[in-house]
Amino acid sequence: MTRARLILAMLSAAVVLWAADAVQACAVCGGDPQSELTRGALSGVIVMVGITYGLLMGFVALGATWVIRARRLAASNPDSKAADGE
Repeated sequence: MTRARLILAMLSAAVVLWAADAVQACAVCGGDPQSELTRGALSGVIVMVGITYGLLMGFVALGATWVIRARRLAASNPDSKAADGE
């Protein structure tokens, strides 16, 4: 069984090395900055980053709004201990 695996591994390596010449990288992998594929991928990354940071900033704004409302509520309620800073 070990010999069969060795032959299979050598045959697989030979096929990979033989086919490597026939495989050509696409414009994105090749690094052509003027390619439509490269520009499209860059635009997609920019959109995803914008959406991600937009959502994060939305959560920060929501938290800040809650903090401001809690402070206003505590300040308007004279019986609250939070208004005294305790």
